[in-house]
Amino acid sequence: MFKDLMPSNYFSYYLIICSCRKDVIVTSSMLSCELAKVICVILLLAKEGNLKKQFNQWRLVNVFTTSSLTAAIYTLQNSLLQISYKNLDSLTFSILNQTKLLSTAFFTYLVLG
Repeated sequence: MFKDLMPSNYFSYYLIICSCRKDVIVTSSMLSCELAKVICVILLLAKEGNLKKQFNQWRLVNVFTTSSLTAAIYTLQNSLLQISYKNLDSLTFSILNQTKLLSTAFFTYLVLG
C-alpha cells in the first residue's frame, strides 16, 4: 500500500512547481510535499490500526543512526529534482527521470552479480 504513494511524490512536486511562479522557493515546496507525505502515512497507519504499535517502537536514536545518510542524499536528490523541474522541458525531464530506473537496475546487477 505504501509503495503506491511513490508516484504521488513526483506528481506533488510537479504540481507545486508548475502551478506556482518560476521563483518558487525549493525548500518550502520540499517541506510542504514531505509534510503531506507524513500526514498520508499517519492516516494510513491509523486506518490499518498500526499507529500506536509503530509509535511505541519508535526511538529517536535508532532513526538517526539508521537513516541520517540516506535522508541527506534524499534531500539533495529532491532539491535537484525540483531545480530540474524549473529548468527543463517536460519531455527532457521525463526521459532523464526514467533513466534513473534503468541505471539503478544496471548498477544493482553489477554490484550484486
